Amino acid sequence: MGWFSKNSLYWATAGHYLPHRPTVESPFFQNMWPNSGYADVGEVGFFEPNHPIFGIAGPTYDVMGNWFPGGVNGDISVEEAIQGAREEIEAIRAHKSIKDKIPNALLILAPRKPERFHVVSKILDQSGLSYCKWSESKEKKIDSDVLLVDTLGDLLLFYSVSDVSFVGGSLFDIGGHNLIEPAILMKPILTGPKLDNVQEIADQFRSNRAIIIVSNHKDLSSSIIDLSDDKERCNEMTSNAKQVIEKNKGSK
Repeated sequence: MGWFSKNSLYWATAGHYLPHRPTVESPFFQNMWPNSGYADVGEVGFFEPNHPIFGIAGPTYDVMGNWFPGGVNGDISVEEAIQGAREEIEAIRAHKSIKDKIPNALLILAPRKPERFHVVSKILDQSGLSYCKWSESKEKKIDSDVLLVDTLGDLLLFYSVSDVSFVGGSLFDIGGHNLIEPAILMKPILTGPKLDNVQEIADQFRSNRAIIIVSNHKDLSSSIIDLSDDKERCNEMTSNAKQVIEKNKGSK
């Protein structure tokens, strides 16, 4: 790798980053755009850990391929690209940990936007988890690790049949999604800490012990595993959430 870094400036013309500092500082590379614009990424770069979800054939690589072109092309911000990729990776890792403890656990993934259906499907293709699509399985028995809800208008149905709900868009700076939907259906709610879009109701739920805040895949998996053995806590959460909603009826 050292020889390639030192001798393969041509490698950079394909869009690849060169970690060798003298090469990066050379006039040839400095005049190469846009490559020279992200040369400083080497200051914070690191090798991927030895883990099944990493590597060229792993779901991490696939997630990055789905999100990062939009960031590079300017369709979305680099921050949005990074945050979107990270949350999907966290979900994959969490469910694998849950399956170790609860082998028959089913993850129901319901992307909020239709353009996400294909992206999530590609990630699942390389996740090591079996999955099926709701659009193709409505009349069939679900016998897989993951059910991908690739239709619109069915979210409340799947909240209603779930044991626990995780409301996404909240692990990183996306702002969170609707917390009231699973609360109305009396489902224990887990969500991330980034809740700017729903801050008022999130604060009320939190102060009334109606939700559990998780920060990463480890928190998410351990909380779900704990709730699976704690019916009393589940009932307490759903009852508290119902009380918060009742107090807010008619308020503006």
